[in-house]
Amino acid sequence: MNIEYSKQAVKYLSRLENKSKKRLREAFKKLSFVPLQGDIKQLQKHENLYRLRVGDFRILFSIYFDKNIILINEIDTRGEIYKHL
Repeated sequence: MNIEYSKQAVKYLSRLENKSKKRLREAFKKLSFVPLQGDIKQLQKHENLYRLRVGDFRILFSIYFDKNIILINEIDTRGEIYKHL
């Protein structure tokens, strides 16, 4: 599967230090494999929205099987990510 990033995700990644960027990018690579790998859960009340936990970070993403795309919607810390839903 191809991975695409929203503007918010790109902006958040650009502000992180290199160690965190590397850790998140490794987690994104695992998303491209089927079956999906990592600590992934589907969010309740959201049909096509999933979260990936990487330490204190949470990544919200959508899967579009018909287009073979995973869209990284948002990246933030545990305390902040769910406030935006």
